Amino acid sequence: MIWLAIYFPSGVLQYQRLCHDISAARPVAFYDPQQLTILAVEGADKAVTVGLSVATAQALCAELVLIEYQSNLTEQYTDWLAKWSYNYSARVVIPSCEIQSQCRGDSTQVMDVLLLEVGSMQQVFSGLDNLLHQYATQASGYGFRWQMVLAEHPLMAQLLAVHRPQLTSESELTSAQGSTAVQRVYETKAALSQLKALAISTLPVEPSVIQRCQQMGLNTVAALMALPRAELGRRFGESLLSLLTQLQGRIEVPQCFYTPAETYQQKMSLMYDVEHIEGVLFPLSRMLSQLSDYLLQRQLAILRLQLTLAYRDNELPPLSLLIHYPFAEHRCDSLLALCRLQLERQTLYSPVVALQLDVSSFVEQHLDEDCWWQQQGVSAEIRQLFATLEARLGEHCVKGLAMASHHLPEQSCQVKPLTQWGQSGSRLALSDLSHKTAGIAYDRLAAERTASYDTLGLFRPSFLLKQPQPLALHEFTRLKGPERISPPWWLTQHDRDYYIAAHIDGGLCWVFYDGQDWFLQGWFS
Repeated sequence: MIWLAIYFPSGVLQYQRLCHDISAARPVAFYDPQQLTILAVEGADKAVTVGLSVATAQALCAELVLIEYQSNLTEQYTDWLAKWSYNYSARVVIPSCEIQSQCRGDSTQVMDVLLLEVGSMQQVFSGLDNLLHQYATQASGYGFRWQMVLAEHPLMAQLLAVHRPQLTSESELTSAQGSTAVQRVYETKAALSQLKALAISTLPVEPSVIQRCQQMGLNTVAALMALPRAELGRRFGESLLSLLTQLQGRIEVPQCFYTPAETYQQKMSLMYDVEHIEGVLFPLSRMLSQLSDYLLQRQLAILRLQLTLAYRDNELPPLSLLIHYPFAEHRCDSLLALCRLQLERQTLYSPVVALQLDVSSFVEQHLDEDCWWQQQGVSAEIRQLFATLEARLGEHCVKGLAMASHHLPEQSCQVKPLTQWGQSGSRLALSDLSHKTAGIAYDRLAAERTASYDTLGLFRPSFLLKQPQPLALHEFTRLKGPERISPPWWLTQHDRDYYIAAHIDGGLCWVFYDGQDWFLQGWFS
């Protein structure tokens, strides 16, 4: 296997820069809300260090952006990182964050290093060079700093990415294009020579073990490996022996790979209180942009989106909105447009401090119904209009019409929700046709059928009543007809004789006589 290890120094803080659109020139820091001390800092002067009080840090650096640390911030970062890294490999090992390990007191893992198994992806990307270049370009596009290493064993790759990186910038990646990526993969012997030069303090072991080694005069990994294994096991236990065995590539430790969730959830804690809807739309657009990228990469779309706004006043229940997308949307601008319509109708009873998006189910993306050989169908603009009307008026107020196979006119069409509209009837049958010629033949047959109706003098009104209405004989004057339509035999109804008539109040109507009474069926435009 070939492992790609990417080290993101202060990755959680870099992700907060991306979420809140913080300039790269401004330093950012996490602080503990209980002790009011700095937990992590990125981009600040050396005077601002971990452990300083918030007041002292602000006095030393006036431009410092302080973000209250919450444990879910690291989970959001690692989940986001794994989601877009999953496009480059199906075997993604989620990194452990340094700030989280400090809070838990865990120092037995290599921190902030993402692992990708890329040996199996060479043919997909036409070589590792293309994979590295695309990954580095996307990471740099997000504003992240990174360090990369290719190695044959995961632990080797992690340690080398932090302390002996091969690639640290896009310029370095471009300059290395002369030699193939396979030639740059650290073999086990070459990696060992690099690892032996590292200090013992760089190993992911307990601080007490490192202190005991240093007291014995062991300062490098090479000095540690030179000692007899039996003696090391007796003094330091099996954990250190297992670590050294992994470093030498003798055993492979099973990795816990990332598994994409069947649902989507994204939460953002705002750095400031938002009292107006316009202030909500800016961070919401960033969240929807990430959702759109997620859907586009997986060729998915959504029908419903749950948007939750958390108030600063914890006694107030959060504002929860269910946004409907009747035509399975995935584009950011369309997602935001309907969210805006729903939000403009709401009242904020307290400043908003957090936003959350939830998607419980997905559907496949479908191409537009207006196929290029048909020159027909519902355009994207019309679908957007229908979706806007439904968002303004409500789901129960906007319906779609679809044809049904039935002899009686009042039962030949159906009223359906927009989510189902266009999924049945003659137009849907075109999506099941496997060839363009079949679609052309269908349209030709429909045109011939319409022409035959015109030849026979058969006309249909543009507006049909849900149920025929009784009509007196003196209320209309027959102009054309009759045309007999027979209901199915199992309905035990009389045959109908249809006429085109002029109504006494004006307008052309479609009436019929069932042998007993006259009825109004519809109106011509």
